[in-house]
Amino acid sequence: MNCVTFAVRERDTSHAAELIDEAIKLKRRSEELAEDIGAKGR
Repeated sequence: MNCVTFAVRERDTSHAAELIDEAIKLKRRSEELAEDIGAKGR
């Protein structure tokens, strides 16, 4: 399961918001890493 899945099930809204923020950060970072890997392969 990922952060968003946990957030949807979370009853505490502030904790759910933290999980969603973390999911966004992880997605952005994975996109940055993918771009870096793609740039090195060119």
